[in-house]
Amino acid sequence: MRLATLQHLISDYILFKQEGSKLSDIIQGGNLSHLQRLNIYRNNTLISLQECLRGTYNVTSQIVGQEFFNQIAKNYIMRDPPREGCLLFYGKGFPFFLSKQPELGNLPYIADLAHFEWKMQSAFHAADYPILTSEYLSSIEPSKLGKTIFKFHPAFHTMQSSYNIDELWQVHETKKINSLDHFKIIKNRIKNSLVIYRKDCQVYFENIKPAQFSFVVSLKDGNNLIKSFEKAQSKNKKFDLVQAIHALIRWQSIMGYKIKGEKNEQCVTKTT
Repeated sequence: MRLATLQHLISDYILFKQEGSKLSDIIQGGNLSHLQRLNIYRNNTLISLQECLRGTYNVTSQIVGQEFFNQIAKNYIMRDPPREGCLLFYGKGFPFFLSKQPELGNLPYIADLAHFEWKMQSAFHAADYPILTSEYLSSIEPSKLGKTIFKFHPAFHTMQSSYNIDELWQVHETKKINSLDHFKIIKNRIKNSLVIYRKDCQVYFENIKPAQFSFVVSLKDGNNLIKSFEKAQSKNKKFDLVQAIHALIRWQSIMGYKIKGEKNEQCVTKTT
């Protein structure tokens, strides 16, 4: 039997518990049958992947309870097993999976909380690139500034939620149990607009105003500075462009830029 075939047979049994009879002549030894040996490995694999998910979705696990989290994580693993060897970014689809679970109907905010935790995890483990500073950005010719399209650092994220998930996460993360006793989940008419960023090897988040969020999202979508400014102004005529750009720099969110209509992209350094 070819090695690739053997690996597929074992992984199909471990992750999907498909037929393992073809392995009976290969897995031998001791008083255990081949299926008993496979089940030991299967259980260890599932436990390891459950712990991997719990490491990313720690607060989510605390809220739903360890037993329920283990079960729902197991169901997710069966549906969407790891596709690559590195597990740092395993579980991206878990928040969406949670949103489809009827058992969590009494926790309508839980998928947003998990989504927030995923972005925090992604920001922490994102690749490292040099950041554009205010001095570097000031070198852009004023006549071309409005046509500037920014390239964002992979550690910078945005999200919106109807719930105060950032406060809930912070209360749990800092172990302020007394505060949690009086904590209330609030569904806001206007969504909370969050930016998540990494600075000096630490991940931070901020709740920003809707106009500023619209500005940032427009830039992340590849629009130039003028168009993004216009979108922000449609939400707030007094939107402060200079202050918004300073915030982008403070968040260390920009790693490059290009001028619309020009071919060359400008970065602090080229990474290989």
